[in-house]
Amino acid sequence: MPTLKLQLTLLIRIFSERLIKSYFLIVRKNIQDSVPKAIMHFLVNYVQDNLQSELVSHLYKQVKRLSDVSLLSSQFHGARVFSKICQFRNHECKNK
Repeated sequence: MPTLKLQLTLLIRIFSERLIKSYFLIVRKNIQDSVPKAIMHFLVNYVQDNLQSELVSHLYKQVKRLSDVSLLSSQFHGARVFSKICQFRNHECKNK
């Protein structure tokens, strides 16, 4: 028959093991909850930062393309005006 001291030691050991198991279950549950949240946090921040720079890049490309088209249109219009001036001068010179 175990002595009282042995029984008390056994109870303390069992109690300690249960406390440690409970503690590790709580820690594991917290980690299982935290890891997906942390991953989503980093993914959202990464996408937000990179998406913004991509959108700005595409916006500048569109603006440049539009300004190139506008410049080309202006040059074409200038060439037409110049051509009309030359035609007018040629017509004026022939009439003299």
